Amino acid sequence: MCFWLCIIMSCFFSIIQANDMTVRGTQSAQMGIIVSHIGSQDDALVQLVDVIMHDVQASGQFYSKKHYFSVTPNKTQDIKQFFAQGYHFVLVVNRSKKKDDLEYRLFDTITGSMVAKASGLYHKRGKSIQGWAHHIAAAVWPVLTGQASMFSSQIAYCKEAVRSNGMLAKYICVADHDGSHEQIVVEVPTVNMAPRWNNDLSNPIILYSEHTNTNVRLVSIDTHKKRRIVSDFEGINMQPEFSYDGTMVVYCASRGDGCCHIYVYKDGSLAPLIVNEGNNVSPTLADDGHTLYFCSDFQTGSPQIYAFHMDTGKLRRITNGGYCASPSYCQKRKQLVYGKMMGGEMQLFLYDEKTKEHRQLTTSPGNKEECCWSPCGNYIAYAYTKGLQSRIAVFNLITRKERFITAASARCSYPAWSPCYETFPVFA
Repeated sequence: MCFWLCIIMSCFFSIIQANDMTVRGTQSAQMGIIVSHIGSQDDALVQLVDVIMHDVQASGQFYSKKHYFSVTPNKTQDIKQFFAQGYHFVLVVNRSKKKDDLEYRLFDTITGSMVAKASGLYHKRGKSIQGWAHHIAAAVWPVLTGQASMFSSQIAYCKEAVRSNGMLAKYICVADHDGSHEQIVVEVPTVNMAPRWNNDLSNPIILYSEHTNTNVRLVSIDTHKKRRIVSDFEGINMQPEFSYDGTMVVYCASRGDGCCHIYVYKDGSLAPLIVNEGNNVSPTLADDGHTLYFCSDFQTGSPQIYAFHMDTGKLRRITNGGYCASPSYCQKRKQLVYGKMMGGEMQLFLYDEKTKEHRQLTTSPGNKEECCWSPCGNYIAYAYTKGLQSRIAVFNLITRKERFITAASARCSYPAWSPCYETFPVFA
C-alpha cells in the first residue's frame, strides 16, 4: 500500500503552492454596479455577464443589474446616466480584435471616466466560459473593494442520494464558490465523504474517503475523473492536508487498532506523527512548515484543539474545555477557525496565532461543523445542520452574514474549498 501512496503523493508536490492574495480593507455598505456587454445576440457574452453578476452579488457588497449596449457606450451620456439610478460603476465586457482575448472596462458613473487599473484584456485560459467570467471579476475586484477574491475557486462537498434499489449513497460534488454550476464528480454506489483538494494549481485533484466492506479507504480523482486508491490500510484513511511549500502531506489513519492517528508523508516515506490512546482527526497545517493543528480527545475524553510543533516536538492544547472540533488554518489571516459547542449547538470560533486570543464568530441557531477557509481568507464554508436539514453555508467575515449555497432539499456536508486557479477546473 505504501507504494501507491508514494506514487500518488509524489505527483502532487510538483507545483503545490499558495496564491499571493492578501486580505485588505472592507466596505460597510452595498454599492451598485451595472454589468454589461456590447450587442445582445452574443450567447457567450450573455453567459459571461450572468456569471460576473453572480460573483459580485455573492460577496454581499454589491447589488447589480444587467445591461446591453447596442454600440460602444458614450462615456458621458451612456455611463453617467446610471449614477442617478443608484449605480456607482459600469463594467463593460466585449470581444477583442484578437480571437483569444476579451476586453473589459470599468467606468465610474460619477465622472463617466474609465478606471484604468480595472480595465484591460483577458487572455482566455481553458474552454470554460464561467472560468473566463470568474477571472474577469477577479481582475476588477481588488480595485472595487481593496480585497482579494475567491471567484476562480470551487467548493467540493458530499451529497446524499437514494439509489434505485433504496440504498443510501453519498456522492462527491463540486460547485462554484456561490453553489452554482454543481457537478457530481464521484457517483459510485458507495458512501463517499470528506473531500480535500491538493494545492497543485495546474493539476487539481480531489481526495476523499470511500466506505468499502472492509475499511474506509482514501481515494483520489482528477479532472479526467480517473480514480486511484491512495491509502488502503485497515480501518479508516481520511482527511489529507497538504503543506503550503509542497514538501509533505498529513492524513488520518487508524491502521485497525481502534484509534485514529495522524501520519506524515515526507521525503518519500510514511511515518506516524501523532499517536496516542485517543482519536486524532482534522489535521491542518500552518504555513510556517512546522505547526500542525488538529483535534483530539486523548486528554479529556472530549475533543479539543491542539498545536503540535514538528520541529521541537512540543504539543500544546489551545482550547480549554467544552467540545471543540474541525480546525482549519488560514494562511492569509494566520488564524484558525473551529467549531465549539455553545448552548447545545456548534458555533464558529476564531483563534489568532499571534495574539493567542479566541473570538466567537456566529451565534445563530443550527450546528456549524467541518469548517474551511476560502483561498482569499474572507469567507468560511461549513456544514449547517438543524433538524433534518444538512446544507453547505458560507460565513462572510466582511459583512458578517451567512448564506446557504446548497438547497434545503439536498443533504450536503463536508465542504472543502479549493485554491484559486488560473485555468478554471473542468471535470470531464
